[in-house]
Amino acid sequence: NQKEFDSYKDYSVTLEGDTVKVSNNTILANKLGTTLITFTSQNQKQTVEVNVLSISPTLKLPDEITLSKNETYEISPKISPIYYTGQAKITLEEEGHILTITDLSIKAEQSGTSEIKVYLNETLIKTIKITVEYEDEIVLTFSSNADMIGNTIYSKDDILMFKTNILNEEPKLYTTEGKISKELTTIILKDFTNATITITYSSLNLSVEFVVIKV
Repeated sequence: NQKEFDSYKDYSVTLEGDTVKVSNNTILANKLGTTLITFTSQNQKQTVEVNVLSISPTLKLPDEITLSKNETYEISPKISPIYYTGQAKITLEEEGHILTITDLSIKAEQSGTSEIKVYLNETLIKTIKITVEYEDEIVLTFSSNADMIGNTIYSKDDILMFKTNILNEEPKLYTTEGKISKELTTIILKDFTNATITITYSSLNLSVEFVVIKV
């Protein structure tokens, strides 16, 4: 940091210490510690004690951020105090898998909730809650040999495997025939020939029903 001062006369400077430098009308902090500066001008003399302190910066950041899918948000932290000139390396780390992080930019890739941990000079200073808004419908993506026409799924395999577009939210699953379960992000239906399955996300007030036919 540096401090400017007013002087109306020529003066000479004597330093007792090496923690600051004086140039023209500016005192520049050089390293931590204390220095006595004596200003002498004709018959006037003034001694100033300058303490160079270690200043810890802080960041002003939001507590929560809500995004739409595919929306990009730039983290723009405000560093305090405004006169801080030291190192301020900011890094982001996600607690989840719904975002893409590039430097201080985050992009919403999937619906769901997550957290961003913000580090300043490798010290955790903030956790921001991230919400990516859900789509208002349930969309199925098949990883198995199946076709969907309307609300009917025609499966050519004995096991139907698929995913929904909603992540980080556990659905309630029901089938009129066979066994249905969720493993990680994949929903699996076994032992069926003609079943009706129901997928419900209670907290999102979303529900859908499909007929599954083994062909």
